[in-house]
Amino acid sequence: MGGRHLKLSLRPPGGKSIDAIGFRLGGLVTSARDQAHLVYRLAINDYRGIESPQLIVEHLEWKEAGPP
Repeated sequence: MGGRHLKLSLRPPGGKSIDAIGFRLGGLVTSARDQAHLVYRLAINDYRGIESPQLIVEHLEWKEAGPP
């Protein structure tokens, strides 16, 4: 998303995936990560007349990788 915004597909353990976007959070990504702590709000994404649930990420912290 132009490097300024962060577009994610999130899935809680055992759950279905949901799209998420973090405006002005694009600089937080350095590599693919497995887990993060999020503060978000639920919204409806209306793209070309198709509505779907979407999370708006307000704050994100990548979870530290544990031992293998």
